[in-house]
Amino acid sequence: MIDKVVVFTGSKKDFEIFLEKQIPEDSETIPFMELIQHYNARLRPNESGVRENALRANIEVDNCVVRADDYGSVMPHVLSNFANIVNLNYDMGTL
Repeated sequence: MIDKVVVFTGSKKDFEIFLEKQIPEDSETIPFMELIQHYNARLRPNESGVRENALRANIEVDNCVVRADDYGSVMPHVLSNFANIVNLNYDMGTL
């Protein structure tokens, strides 16, 4: 489950400054592309080399950072299933 969603509009440089100010250094943060890798591992555990029991429980993270460039790196079905992908493996504070 996601507690809070923040949408940032601005330049990449301003986004990085925003992240530095908003995310404490000691918080657990995952990039969106890593989240996609875990989603794919859950769908195809035998191909990923990840044991199924490691995929059963949701992982708790404080933040997931999605960058504009990430959208160009994924297939259309990822965008249409975005909510399911995010919630399948993770309990997160802020997206």
